[in-house]
Amino acid sequence: MVAGVADRLTCESSRRLLAALERFRGPDGIIRRHAFGPEDLWPWLGGIAINQWSEQRGDYVYRLFGTHLAENLGRDLTGLTFGEWPDPVARIMRDQADLVRRTGAVVVSHYRLKVIERDGRIEDRVQTQEKVVVAIAYAAEGPPDAVLVHVDQTRGDLSVLHAHMNATDGSCWCVAGGPVDEGCPIAPRPRSA
Repeated sequence: MVAGVADRLTCESSRRLLAALERFRGPDGIIRRHAFGPEDLWPWLGGIAINQWSEQRGDYVYRLFGTHLAENLGRDLTGLTFGEWPDPVARIMRDQADLVRRTGAVVVSHYRLKVIERDGRIEDRVQTQEKVVVAIAYAAEGPPDAVLVHVDQTRGDLSVLHAHMNATDGSCWCVAGGPVDEGCPIAPRPRSA
């Protein structure tokens, strides 16, 4: 799993998580939720969300919303849907989840966030966020019906991400083995003939 996205990962914790998840992949190639417990993902747990498709609600439902995510957002989204986000954000999240479930590919996203201090000033450094989306299944059989999302936030100005954020206007998402956002300097360039 890491090999397909290694060139797009900037956070070592994302690499370690993908390697750890690979241990839980079943003979059918799908990671089943019953194959791992919270203790298996302890180093990443606060930054993990698990979103399961709900036919009844017509959207992805947060089965888990990690404590770090809730602290950063200011509320816990467990039991709620992607519809809690502004429409453009929810649409991107649905597109990523649908693609991952349908293809089994891993999605890697990078975002530049402005950090506002308690006194209202904008912090004088960049906070970057790397998000990894992986397909999982709750059922013992059948296709993936959920995604595991891990968000890693790094305070600081990583040189590769600085260029990346400027080239992509602050956000981009790439699919392992697939197309990349225009201007993404992290993804490999096609070789010219």
